[in-house]
Amino acid sequence: MIPNDELHDLERSYSGFLVTRPLSGQEVEEIIRLGRDEGLELDVTTSSIDFEYIGRDTNRFIVKLLQRIARIVRGAEGEIRCQISGDSDNLSFEFFRISDGKVFRQLARLVRLPEEELEEGNFGT
Repeated sequence: MIPNDELHDLERSYSGFLVTRPLSGQEVEEIIRLGRDEGLELDVTTSSIDFEYIGRDTNRFIVKLLQRIARIVRGAEGEIRCQISGDSDNLSFEFFRISDGKVFRQLARLVRLPEEELEEGNFGT
């Protein structure tokens, strides 16, 4: 896994769909404004948020934005997945969910195993 101190200046791909409790028009507008303040156009309805961002997140402004959104929506079904692009063949991920007005993060990694030749008729497991 990429050490935490090396995660800050890597490209990150955030993607996710959150289903929320019914939001008021004012809450929808506030979430849209929070996104625009960070240069993002969020697709927000009275019951969902579609979230996409690809780029550097050096100051973790996306995570801070999710924290501000969490205080408004309080809870949501679904998650935001972040793929972290590093210099190795191993992929690192962060998964974010919103519950009780807070953001929770789960770290994960995908490790590539050694390559193997597949002979004719052998399709691997």
